[in-house]
Amino acid sequence: MDLLNVLREAGKSENYKKTSNFYYEDHICEKSGNTIRIRLDYMLSNELTDDVLRFGVCGECDTCFYHNDFQSKGL
Repeated sequence: MDLLNVLREAGKSENYKKTSNFYYEDHICEKSGNTIRIRLDYMLSNELTDDVLRFGVCGECDTCFYHNDFQSKGL
């Protein structure tokens, strides 16, 4: 999957939800009514700081789930 397309799809989302989970979010989809495990597989990082944003998008309702984190910049 092209990572730029994943980023574009996340940007089209009208609903963003912050999660405290690091790896996945169990989501009850408003569109389908199903419980879906959304994996936070994708990560945006800032090269100047150690800020990281992990995210995943529900394929049915396009809700984007995200988790703010940091990644230690080692020596």
